[in-house]
Amino acid sequence: MPAIARVVSRPVLTGLMLLSLALLAACGGGTKPAQPTQVAAKVNDGEISVHQVQLVLRRNPRLVAEHREAAGRKALDNLVEQELAAQAAREAGLETAPDVIQSIEAAKREALARAWQDRLAERATAASTDEVERYYDEHPALFAKRQIYSVQEYAVQVAGEQQAAVVAAIDATRSPQELRDVLNARGLRFNARPLVLPAEGVPLPVLDKLAAASPGLSVVDVRPAALQILHLVAAQPAPLERAQARSAIEAFLLNERRRQQVEQGMTRLRQAARVEYVGSFAAAASAAQ
Repeated sequence: MPAIARVVSRPVLTGLMLLSLALLAACGGGTKPAQPTQVAAKVNDGEISVHQVQLVLRRNPRLVAEHREAAGRKALDNLVEQELAAQAAREAGLETAPDVIQSIEAAKREALARAWQDRLAERATAASTDEVERYYDEHPALFAKRQIYSVQEYAVQVAGEQQAAVVAAIDATRSPQELRDVLNARGLRFNARPLVLPAEGVPLPVLDKLAAASPGLSVVDVRPAALQILHLVAAQPAPLERAQARSAIEAFLLNERRRQQVEQGMTRLRQAARVEYVGSFAAAASAAQ
């Protein structure tokens, strides 16, 4: 099923609220009412703001999931450690080191690029009810006829010119032993492992083939210099009703539109830009074109 967009969870809000309350309490004195502050901690002559803590929490959902209410304090402790190390680096004169300057510029460039792409993504509009309904109807393997697949996965290294012949031979197999015989006869290296995959865990182009396959058959996903083979062992029905799927479809379509906005924006920039590759990079660029 399409990935559901991330939202701020209750544990995040709880952690931020606790952090804010603690900060307000710390700023009070005697009988005077507590005054709001944007400072979360003072480290020697430096300060760490509440906004910095909140940024860490937004970018580290795993931290929130693992520490819940203590996530805010954990994020702040990490920032304190970071600030101490940064202060020591400045005292040692490391901020003028060439590799450090390059790292700072790279981080600045990455932050600016992310901010610009985020602004592009914000232009995306939510899908209409009709679009959500249509997506549900057009993908029965994901929803109305969703299944849980038990498969044997084979990751095979195959050169591009050999792939067509190997795929044709695999299509004729009806058992894991026949499949292994085909691979071994051609001297192909492969790794095999059992997997249980929900429909949403299978790429869409492969899912339609897998949904139509019978146990004993294999579906092949062709990749550069490799093949991913899913040999179907069994399939268990696990349908999703429209109401169950609606929020996931809405999130998926919105994320797709955001991705398209960014992609189109980058294409326009690329077309308007003058980019000249130099030295060995020039030869590689010419070969790619």
